Amino acid sequence: MRRIPSLFLCLVLLISSLLTGCSTSNVDTGTGGQKTKLRIEAWGIETDPNSKIIKEAVDLYNKRSETAEIEIAFTESEQYKTKIATLMAANEAPDLFNTWAAGFLKTFVNSGKVYSISEDLENDPEWKNSYVNGIFDALTFDGKIYAAPTTQTVVCLFYNKEIFDRLNLKVPETYSELKEVIRVLNENGIIPFALGNKAPWVGAMYSEIIANRIGGGEPFKKVYEGTGTWLDPSFIRAGEIMYELAQMNAFPEGFNALDNDPAQELFKEEKAAMLVMGSWAIQQLTNDESPVKDKVDVAKFPIIENGKGSINSWLGQPDQSFAISANCKDKKAAVEFLKT
Repeated sequence: MRRIPSLFLCLVLLISSLLTGCSTSNVDTGTGGQKTKLRIEAWGIETDPNSKIIKEAVDLYNKRSETAEIEIAFTESEQYKTKIATLMAANEAPDLFNTWAAGFLKTFVNSGKVYSISEDLENDPEWKNSYVNGIFDALTFDGKIYAAPTTQTVVCLFYNKEIFDRLNLKVPETYSELKEVIRVLNENGIIPFALGNKAPWVGAMYSEIIANRIGGGEPFKKVYEGTGTWLDPSFIRAGEIMYELAQMNAFPEGFNALDNDPAQELFKEEKAAMLVMGSWAIQQLTNDESPVKDKVDVAKFPIIENGKGSINSWLGQPDQSFAISANCKDKKAAVEFLKT
């Protein structure tokens, strides 16, 4: 499940780090030398813009490196979760692997499957300082850093400007205003939110940002640190609001059985007016093939009346980070690839 451990400003940053890995096999360079063959497992579809960027980094590294050659395999994100867990359990971890932050990575760290890059970062201050402040927090366990992020993503409220203008709707800034927007959209036969909750991380983005608007960041921080519980009133109230939204027909019919991609198509087809999604969706909604490329805008998620959270807080994480496996035979080559 996609966990979102900390709050960041709303921005999407490509950060100067990508991939790495190494293994015991070698390839002939054609000039009499041998290169270490590196294997990387990543999530995504190879034709996605983000995957193309990663593949370009692989190609660049292969051209530059005199000691290693990289192979990378992409797997759709939900299938990837099962694949990487299976490889780890069988002690067949790739030389480098894609990882989400916080709990997803911590499981592998606790089992001794991941190499810490803390010392490598300290030995290269220029590399370490190229990252934005705080980006390593959710990738750090017991004072050591275990992965390098490639992007920082946040949860955005996307909306169709043309639909809002046609129905004389303004972007809601409070929960009461949001309920009125939902009422008007329903009356005009438009789905308010394009939610496909078959993969539970999608609905989690709604519930977590709502919980933040109610209780601020402290309740989640306490759960993350092990000093709090999910029985905090802010989480209970967030569940009640999610149920209320469902009862108001804020989501498509059968949304709990609907995948994320077809739900997102509802937004692209203008059958839905709003979409709560990570900022990675910007590339999917505004590329030349998107039918709503000139109609999409981004808003802050509304506040909940009498809540402690700020409308200026954005839910986010270092996304699509890469970690080096503990059994990597050439960690120096792996780190050099991170610097690519």
